[in-house]
Amino acid sequence: MTAVDRVLPRLRGVKKVARGWVATCPAHDDNDPSLSVGEEHGRALLNCFGGCPTLRVLEALGLRMADLFDDNTTTPGGHPLPPPPPRTEPTAKERDRVAWALQTTGPITDQGAAYLKSRGLEADAAASNDVLSSANWIERGPAVVFLARSPAGEVVGAQGRLLDPGEGPKALSIGPTSLGAYATDSAWSHKIVAITEAPLDALSLAVCGLPSIALLGTAVRPWLPEALHARRVLLATDGDVPGTAAARKIHSMLPKGTTFERIGWSGCKDANEMLQEVPDSLLRLVRSYTGGP
Repeated sequence: MTAVDRVLPRLRGVKKVARGWVATCPAHDDNDPSLSVGEEHGRALLNCFGGCPTLRVLEALGLRMADLFDDNTTTPGGHPLPPPPPRTEPTAKERDRVAWALQTTGPITDQGAAYLKSRGLEADAAASNDVLSSANWIERGPAVVFLARSPAGEVVGAQGRLLDPGEGPKALSIGPTSLGAYATDSAWSHKIVAITEAPLDALSLAVCGLPSIALLGTAVRPWLPEALHARRVLLATDGDVPGTAAARKIHSMLPKGTTFERIGWSGCKDANEMLQEVPDSLLRLVRSYTGGP
């Protein structure tokens, strides 16, 4: 496999350009594609114009520096090599980087609570769902931080939503978040679960009574089918083109015994936008799927 063939399927909003491809950067909240991808002499070249280091982009994709180089895909006899097994654990270096970033975190501050309030969410509800505050997230300023855990419960990374991003990215991730996801209370075990892109959407659904898992983007994780086996899955990705494509990809991977439905947002982009604009409508929408009172 070439390095470009390994990288491109994990990215969102990929477009071919004269000297390669552009895509939205998975390491920050990127609405205008700012990641360029090229290839040269058997390696992939990544450059985020938003300032994300290549290592952080790779971590968000669940890749390593070695993955930027083409594989030798055949044996000396010309037979195809079997694909490498998927990663299941962070490396020691990745764990150290996550621990370094989490040193700046603690209980939700007044500033963090004010930000959550502006998004229609209460700090107490967030605090009981793996949400923290950071005084200086990845040395970029104060942030509300959402922990990313593996299905087994290990913290594998985190995404920080900067409270004063200026002209830079609004969200910054650290660690191999593709090995896990942000999950609200009981989302890993509840018989009904929603799948979203962003942690704010997962939290918005959770406060309405629907346990949710946020993939921190639209890339579908290899561990997802097993985690969703024999459950009722509500596909709650964004109502735009990438979100719809992600919902279709997740649907195609669901194992037998798993039921699914696609949530529609009634003119809103996502769950948090609906919570802010018409909170009663989001509650009614959730109850229409869960059968709650």
